[in-house]
Amino acid sequence: LAELARSFDVAGTAVETQTLNSAQALSWTPTTPPEDQGRTDFLPFAIGASMACWASVYRDLGGMDNRFRASQDVEFCWRAQLAGYTLGFSTEAVVAYRLRAELRPMLRQSFRLGFGFAKLRGIYRTQGCPAMSIRTVASWWTALLVRNPLLPTAWTGLARGHWSRALFIRVGEVRGGIAYRAFCW
Repeated sequence: LAELARSFDVAGTAVETQTLNSAQALSWTPTTPPEDQGRTDFLPFAIGASMACWASVYRDLGGMDNRFRASQDVEFCWRAQLAGYTLGFSTEAVVAYRLRAELRPMLRQSFRLGFGFAKLRGIYRTQGCPAMSIRTVASWWTALLVRNPLLPTAWTGLARGHWSRALFIRVGEVRGGIAYRAFCW
């Protein structure tokens, strides 16, 4: 991070989950490959667990926005880039990241992630962030219904915890999407 921060105002690295987590936690929360981390269809971001920022930049931006219960790292990085600061992300260096190992905390976090994602979409729509398409949201819900845990895992390809996590993310997205007008046709 220190090396990367020499060239950027905000810097981040990828995370890996294999070394610190149980097989159960890994089955609930699959990790995106390093080359796909920190990407959105709006602006890139640094993952909070492996992010560095110059103190002057942090002060200038007023720090993290604590009104977000999740996705503060994404919001901060978007705000920094929109203010003209640079963001660097390395997929070579990785930080070991511990996942939620208990079901209830993982589901609470999942709901907050979905809600935070939709809140970001709604708040940053005026700056060019694409809204969530009703068709896409409908396809996510269809996939959840088709791959539900009442069917054998061999058919659905999803562990029950993974399905539950996806369900809570989608519920959070719908709640946040309605509250922050993050949907479009």
